[in-house]
Amino acid sequence: MYGRIDRKIMNKKSELISDCDNYVSQIEIRSQSLVQEQYTKATLSTMMEKMKSDINKIKKEITYFEFENGRVNKSYEKEKFIKTAIKEKVNQLFSKEKKMELVILTKL
Repeated sequence: MYGRIDRKIMNKKSELISDCDNYVSQIEIRSQSLVQEQYTKATLSTMMEKMKSDINKIKKEITYFEFENGRVNKSYEKEKFIKTAIKEKVNQLFSKEKKMELVILTKL
């Protein structure tokens, strides 16, 4: 009778030890996954901060280039105005020259 009780106790003890080992291995696996998650989270946070920094740099560059574009467009408009004025002046000179030629030809 005591032998049977001892075997039950030993079986229960071995079950509890194997359960305990299983729990310990599960805890180790969970702790490893938590460490991996923390590493991933830290890496992603670092990448996100770098992206934010890059975005701010790009915004500054866009603002600068928009300003330069406005300045160049203003200069281009001035040049177009000057070009138009020169064309008008050249046309006036040619028309005066043609009028003078006509006057000379009519006098002949």
